[in-house]
Amino acid sequence: MAKPAYDFRKRFDNAIDLAKYVSKAVVDETGTSVIVENTAMKLFHALNLRLNTTPHKLVVDCLYLTMNAIGVPITAREMSSITTKLFGFRIRPEPYRWIQNEWDTVCKMLKCDPCDLPLRGATGEVMGSSASSGISS
Repeated sequence: MAKPAYDFRKRFDNAIDLAKYVSKAVVDETGTSVIVENTAMKLFHALNLRLNTTPHKLVVDCLYLTMNAIGVPITAREMSSITTKLFGFRIRPEPYRWIQNEWDTVCKMLKCDPCDLPLRGATGEVMGSSASSGISS
C-alpha cells in the first residue's frame, strides 16, 4: 500500500506544479493574501534546488515562515491541521531542519530578522538568536 504523500506527489508533473497547488490551497484555506502565496513561492524557488527536502514539505515550510514573517501568526500545529484537512495527510512545517545554512536567503527574501521567525531548535532553544546563530547584536 502506497503512502498518501507519495500518491499525492504522483498527481503532479513536476515540483513547481505541486508547490503551486499546495500554496494556493493553503492560502485559500487560511484566507491570507495572494502576497503570501507569491512570497512563499519566491522563497521556494530560491531554496528548492539547494535543499534535500520534498517539494510539498518545502513549500509548507516557506508558507509557514512567510506568514509569520509578515505578521500572520500561525503555529506549526495549526499548519499541520490545515494540511491534514486539505490533503488527507499531515505536512508539518519543520524549517529548523534546514535553515541553519539558509538564514541569509530567508531573511533577505522575507525582509526580517532571524529572531523574528517562529523557530525552535531540536533542544527547544530559540533559533536565530545571537546565541544560536552566531549573529551579534
